[in-house]
Amino acid sequence: MRQGENFYPNDIVECYIASVCRTLSRGKRAGFVHKYIADTIRHKDSGSLVFTLAPKVKAVIWEKLLFIERYGPAALSNTEYKRVLNRFLRVFYRRILFWAVSGAGAIAKRDLGRLASRGHRPNPLDFIASVAVWPYYLFLKRVKRPQAPPRWPADSTTAAS
Repeated sequence: MRQGENFYPNDIVECYIASVCRTLSRGKRAGFVHKYIADTIRHKDSGSLVFTLAPKVKAVIWEKLLFIERYGPAALSNTEYKRVLNRFLRVFYRRILFWAVSGAGAIAKRDLGRLASRGHRPNPLDFIASVAVWPYYLFLKRVKRPQAPPRWPADSTTAAS
């Protein structure tokens, strides 16, 4: 950690993911959180952001976009980053549509504003495409199981070596 820096940022709900991503982005070899550190008692007045605030503000999907934008360019190739970002934006657009039709229009409007502040201004075709590719995504998810990651080349080095 750097001097004057909080281990867990206090401006996001998924603070434990942020601390792991920050650790890994600085060349460390591992970042691991066993359980929600802030969650000690699971009741409505516990103060745990994960279990009390997150379901109300629905910020987790927004924070995932921030993580992709913040850490993706350093960890992925340009092509991979663009693919991951576009795929996640389609998920985000579907969620906005869901909120708009399920009575959570204020959250949908808020997140459209957030997207615009990051330079993402979806048009009607983006929303149509996000819904149109969903069955294909579900099909691939069912048929194509996750693949094992490729082996590291023998000449690879890490920050520790």
